[in-house]
Amino acid sequence: MMDLIIESASNDILVDSDGRSYIDFQSGYGSVIVGHSNKAVVRALAEQADKLWIAGKFRHEQLDQTHQLIESFFNPDYSVAELYSTGMEALEFSLRTAAVQTGKNAFAGFTNSMHGKSLATSSLSWDNDFSIPNFHRMPFVDSLPESEIIAQIEELFQSGTIAAFFVEPIQGSSAGCQASPDFYRSLIALCTAHNVISVVDEVLTGFFRAGYASFSLGNNIFPDVIVFGKSMGNGFPVSAVLLKNSIEVVPAMLPKSTYSANPLACAVICATLDEITRLHVDKKVNAIQALVLEHITPLNEEGYSLRGSGALWIIEPPAGVSAYRLGETILQSGVVTSYTDRTIRLLPTATIIEENLISGLEKVYESCLAQL
Repeated sequence: MMDLIIESASNDILVDSDGRSYIDFQSGYGSVIVGHSNKAVVRALAEQADKLWIAGKFRHEQLDQTHQLIESFFNPDYSVAELYSTGMEALEFSLRTAAVQTGKNAFAGFTNSMHGKSLATSSLSWDNDFSIPNFHRMPFVDSLPESEIIAQIEELFQSGTIAAFFVEPIQGSSAGCQASPDFYRSLIALCTAHNVISVVDEVLTGFFRAGYASFSLGNNIFPDVIVFGKSMGNGFPVSAVLLKNSIEVVPAMLPKSTYSANPLACAVICATLDEITRLHVDKKVNAIQALVLEHITPLNEEGYSLRGSGALWIIEPPAGVSAYRLGETILQSGVVTSYTDRTIRLLPTATIIEENLISGLEKVYESCLAQL
């Protein structure tokens, strides 16, 4: 990767230590939704920092307001169970919640999802040198038809040991694979029938990154647990666990931590969600989707694959084209993307200036063609 040092950022533009500006299609790995250095968010953080940073075991006046504001975006059947600092921490709490709720101690998810890099969350997603027992990784739609996957999951559930099944509705760190809404609904019905807690990880897709406040609820998919993060704090480290009201949080689930329900995080969440509403982020994301499809879809004819939704898009190059080299080429052209050895991710902020969005997409398109 280019030796890039970012010194400042404003809305959709990053500026490096040499004074060069870049169009930002990374947005802090998808966390910035209402623009870098958004004035309302910065002001709320500064005012809270002047008042109270941390409350320890005590409640603080902004906590109830934060819960209510988050819940106002969703189905009333769900309530905020806890606020954490990272998606990984929120998913760890989801693991404990499922184990206590069901009395079982094994877990499952789909191969190549990304639920975090702790021992437990990484064991849900891929083979690694420190995978732990009782974690099962099932094939996803990139390798098997949906009906065969459901059959394999049902066979796994018949063991009677699975406490929870974890789903990343769009595999944001892999190739952008996603199953149909009917598949997810069938999976949740299967979970209910076998006393398995269904957990949808919307850390990346939630709060309009993928076009909906909740990608799952927006598609009439109703799991037991939904985990949010990233966009809800506009880049500040925050996350939330929403539970169906039928699930009671009890001490055995170990719901608290040092930075849970942090006052600074609460102030940022409230300011960000207010900005999401004020700026009509849902409409802005729909406009981004239309422009991405217009400018990038023609690459399908050259062997590239485009997958995603809203302001979350993954480009998978054809065989023989290195995504890493492609990402470097795009960066040299003045556009920052998120890339691995397999894929390029486009994660623009919802408030990106249309001229910058079009210019950035044209540079991505031209860079892709240049690799062939």
